[in-house]
Amino acid sequence: MTEGELYKLIDLIKEINRIEVMLKLHSKNKESKVMLNQYNAKKLKLTKEIISELLATSDRSYLSMGVIKSIFDKFYKNHEFFRDNNKQNLDYKKLIDAI
Repeated sequence: MTEGELYKLIDLIKEINRIEVMLKLHSKNKESKVMLNQYNAKKLKLTKEIISELLATSDRSYLSMGVIKSIFDKFYKNHEFFRDNNKQNLDYKKLIDAI
């Protein structure tokens, strides 16, 4: 990974940290559901970008996977992935159950 790639990833992680602050702030207000949805969408977009960057680097390795795991452990630890019982969610739940 180049120094530029490293600092880009660090900046993306810092941005997710800022979004987490805003999510906590708006979660206290029941009328902020739209804002919460927007911040969660931005957080997911940034997370996808980080994962894509990590998987695209020339040194794809277990270290990259460790960083991805750390991101999920920190930013998605208490997330309810399967709130809805639609078919797509159930399919993903089957994958997790297989793990």
